[in-house]
Amino acid sequence: MQPSDFETARFNMVAQQIRPWEVIDERVLDTLQKVPRERFVDPEYLGLAFADVAVPIGEGQSMMKPVQEARMLQALNVQPGNSVLEIGTGSGFVTACLAHLADRAALMNRTKPAHGKAEMRHGSALQHCGRLLVAGRCA
Repeated sequence: MQPSDFETARFNMVAQQIRPWEVIDERVLDTLQKVPRERFVDPEYLGLAFADVAVPIGEGQSMMKPVQEARMLQALNVQPGNSVLEIGTGSGFVTACLAHLADRAALMNRTKPAHGKAEMRHGSALQHCGRLLVAGRCA
């Protein structure tokens, strides 16, 4: 897929899957439009990155469906200035969304492979703060 294909797929995901399920918070919709969900999906499942399915991420886990992630983000009502800790981050996508909504989001996983995958997917956006990986700045 080309970058423009991902942008179109992200737009369609928001317009056709998320908005119809009463996700109306513009900040959440904007976040889901801007955070590149495809970067948090293993290459063999890239074609499912924007589908209305739970995408496998390994170790018997999966990403939530996009509408579930969106409804959760809306319910959390994260605001600028908030700091967030996500325990059991899975793919890291929701952590990236939380970091977009708040000033700071930290993640913690119970397994090193999951922690390493999340770090790899976030790239240079994460930094180590003790045992946590943080998107944003260390306090």
